[in-house]
Amino acid sequence: MDAPPAVDRAGLMLEGRLRADLGGRPDGASHAWILSPARLLDLGSGQAQPLPSGLRLSVAGTQGVDWVPGDRVRVLGDLRQLRPPGNPGEFDVRGYWMGRGVDAAFVARRDRPLRRLAAGPLWRPEALAWRLQRWLMRGLASGLDRRSLALARGIVLGDKSGLEPQDRAQYARSGFADLLVVSGAHFALALGLFLLLARRLTRRRRVQAALGLFLGLAYALATGFEAPVQRAFTLFAVWLLARLLDLECESLVSLALGVLLILLIQPGALWEGGFQLSVGGTLAVLTLSRPLAALWPVAWPARLRLFLGGLLGGQAALLPLLAWTFHQLCWPGLLASALGLGVMAALLGLGLPLGLLGGRLPGAAWLLGRPLSCLLGWLDALSARMAHWPAAAYSTGLPSPLWMGLALAWCLALLSYRGPWRRRTLGAGLALGLGWLLWPGLPWVHRHPGETRLWMLDVGQGDGLLMEFGDGRTLLVDGGPGRPDTGGWVLVPALRALGIQHLDWIVATHADADHVGGLATVLDQVPCGELLWNGQPNQEPFWTAAREQARQRGVPLRPLRSDWRDPRDGPWAVLNPRPPARRRRASPKRPDTNTASVVLRVQDWLLLAGDLPKAAERRLLKAGVVEPVAVLKVGHHGSRGATSAAWTAALRPQAALISCSVRNRFGHPSPEALAALAGTRLWRTDLQGCVAVVHQSGGALALVPTVAADPASLALPRRREASVWKRLEAGKVAEGADE
Repeated sequence: MDAPPAVDRAGLMLEGRLRADLGGRPDGASHAWILSPARLLDLGSGQAQPLPSGLRLSVAGTQGVDWVPGDRVRVLGDLRQLRPPGNPGEFDVRGYWMGRGVDAAFVARRDRPLRRLAAGPLWRPEALAWRLQRWLMRGLASGLDRRSLALARGIVLGDKSGLEPQDRAQYARSGFADLLVVSGAHFALALGLFLLLARRLTRRRRVQAALGLFLGLAYALATGFEAPVQRAFTLFAVWLLARLLDLECESLVSLALGVLLILLIQPGALWEGGFQLSVGGTLAVLTLSRPLAALWPVAWPARLRLFLGGLLGGQAALLPLLAWTFHQLCWPGLLASALGLGVMAALLGLGLPLGLLGGRLPGAAWLLGRPLSCLLGWLDALSARMAHWPAAAYSTGLPSPLWMGLALAWCLALLSYRGPWRRRTLGAGLALGLGWLLWPGLPWVHRHPGETRLWMLDVGQGDGLLMEFGDGRTLLVDGGPGRPDTGGWVLVPALRALGIQHLDWIVATHADADHVGGLATVLDQVPCGELLWNGQPNQEPFWTAAREQARQRGVPLRPLRSDWRDPRDGPWAVLNPRPPARRRRASPKRPDTNTASVVLRVQDWLLLAGDLPKAAERRLLKAGVVEPVAVLKVGHHGSRGATSAAWTAALRPQAALISCSVRNRFGHPSPEALAALAGTRLWRTDLQGCVAVVHQSGGALALVPTVAADPASLALPRRREASVWKRLEAGKVAEGADE
C-alpha cells in the first residue's frame, strides 16, 4: 500500500537505515543521505506518523560524515514535502527524487545530536560500493591537488560534491557538462578499457565477457550506481551476456532489449531527460553514422568519414532533446563533442589506475598523478575560455511539442529518401531543424508592441522579478537569496525557458542577501547591459561578489536616485531613494538598507516597492509622488513593517503581488499587511509559484499563476511552525521519544 503524501511537519524523531551517501557541499555546510525510514515520531504528541517510502536526509556541518550505508541512525528534525517546480525552466526536483524512491526530505536539527544506533552489515551491496568508492578516492587524492581532485572525483567516480555550482555552469556552457557526470559514454569507455585488459589476460571470448561484466558491475557500484549508469550497465550487460553465451546480437537488438529491461524495472525513466538523451544519442549514432558519412568527400579516409557521420548524427539527435530538456544550445559543444571522447578516454585511462594504485604502489601517485593533473588543468582552462565565447549558450525557450514532432518527422523522411538530391535535401532538412530550434530565442520574436510582460519568480524568501517590454528590452529586479543559489537554480533557467538572451538592465533594490544573492551567477552566465543600484555603500558578501562579477564582465555599475535623470533609463520613474535632506543626522553604525531601497514606477501601471518600510512610505506620500497603479509588488514580502493602509489607499491597486517563502520564519505575509490590502486581489509565490502578468497598452490585465491555489487561502497569513524545540528544551516531550 502506498504511503500518504508527506506534509511539512516540525518536531519529529526519525529512525531508519541509510541507503546511499549523496555527499556534502564543498563548503562543508551540510551532508546528505538517502534513508529508508523505520520509525517517525511526533515529539509533541508522542504519536507515530505515516512513513514515507524513502527520505532525503540533510544534516548540518560535518555531522554524520563517518556513517556508512546500511547503518541504522536516529535524528531529530523537520519533515519537508517535495514540491513540483514553480518557475519556468526549473528543474523538477520532486519528479527526480520520486523516481528514485524518495518521497520527502528530512532536515536534521543543527543543535540536536545524531546517533548511530547500529552499524550495518559489511556484506550489504551499498556498504561494499561505498567502501570501494572511498578506497578509489583515497588513491586519487594521493596524486592530485585539491582542484584536480574535485574534477577527477566527478569525472571518474561521479562524485560532484567537491564542485561549486559555478563550476558545473562553466562546463555546461562550454559543452563539457557530460564529463562531470558518469554517463553512458563514461561507462562505455571504462568497459572498453576493461575488455582491453581482459584480452591481455586471456583469449577466450567467454572469459573476456565474464571479466568485462564483473569489472563493469564493480565500476558501476563504485560510481554510486546512479540512474545513467544503471541504464548503461543494462544496455551493455545484454551484449556481454550474448557474448558469454556465444550468441550473435546486433547492436540495435541489444539497444532495444536493454531499453525494454530498463522500462520494466523503472517505467518512469521514459520521461527522464537523461534516459531520452542516452537512448536518442545512441540510436542516432547507430543508425545515422553511415548515411551521414556519405556527405563527406570520398577521398577522405573511411574511418574519418564514419566518425564525422556519427558525430553529426549524434548532435542532430541531441540538439532537439537538449533544447527540450535544458532550453539551451551550446555551439562550443560541437568542438567539445569532437574532443570529449578522446579526453574522457585519457582521463579514465589515467584516473582508474591512479585510484587503484595511488598510495599503494610506490611511484604510482607521481607517475599517473602528474599527467592526469596536467590534463585536468588543461581541460579546466579550455572550459573556462569556451564558456565565455560570444553567444556560447543560446537560450532556445521551450520548443513546441507539435513543431518538434514535425521537425523529427521531416528529418526521418529525408533520411529515408534515396533519390539523386539526397545530400542537398538532407542538408536543407538539418538547416531547417536548426532554424526551428533557434527561432524562439531570436530578438524580433520578443517584440510585442503595446504589451508588457512581468514574471514574479518564486525565489523563496526574497525578490526576483523579470520584465520584458514591448520593444524587446528586458529588466531584472533583484536576484533572490544566495543560499541556495537562486541565480543558478531559478533565474538563469527561467531566462533560458523564456528564450531571453540578454538583460538590458539589472536593478538591485538594496544590498540585502535575499535580494542580491543570485546576481553574481546571472552576471556570469547572461550578457547584461547595465547594473543599477541605490548608491548606498554596503559590504554584504553577495553584493560584493555581484559587483566583482560585473567588473570582470565589463558591465557598467550606475546608482539610481529619484532626483537624477539619465537618458539611459528605461520606461520607469525612480521614486526612492530620495535625495538627502540639507540637515543630515549622524549616520547610524549600521545603515538602514530597507529605507534606501529602490522603488520603481513602471509605465504608470506597476509599482515595485522593494523592502520600503512604513516610515519611507509616509515620506513618499507627503512628497506627493504616489499615484494609483494597477499592480503593486508589495513591499518587504508582506511584513508588518511595510504596506500601511494609507499607502494602499493612495495606490488603489487592482492586484497585489507578494513574494515570500513557504517556510519563512518571519510569518510573511503578516496579518497587518493583509488587512491593509483588504479588497485587493492577492497573488503569492509561496502558494502559487511564479506569477506571470501581461499588461496591454489599453489597460487590459491578465495574471496567471503556475500553481492553482484556493482563493480563500491567499488572504490568510502565513503561520509560523509550532516551536516544539522550545518545549523540548523544557523537557516537555513524549516519554521515551529520546531514549
